Amino acid sequence: MTDPAREPADDQPPELAGETDQLTEADDIYKPPYDAREAELEALRSDMNKLRTELAEIAAGTSRLIILEADAVKQMAETRIRPHLIPALVAAGIVGYVWSAFLRPR
Repeated sequence: MTDPAREPADDQPPELAGETDQLTEADDIYKPPYDAREAELEALRSDMNKLRTELAEIAAGTSRLIILEADAVKQMAETRIRPHLIPALVAAGIVGYVWSAFLRPR
């Protein structure tokens, strides 16, 4: 039978009785105050914004680099083809003919 006058701490062994109050007090010590958590969140938000802008700058720089590389390849191809225009046109015609022969339905 249960005694309504008994406290919940009476259900615990004698060595654990009274430790629940100590645990909640100790837990409160380790929780950072609300202002500190808000400051940490704000610092994380500012770091995310900095990373976002740096990532955008990297993407823009990468696209500029790709454009420069494509221009360099195009200019290199042009400088190699111009002196040998007739052989380049014949080679392109042969490649186009062979390619179309393989793509034709049978």
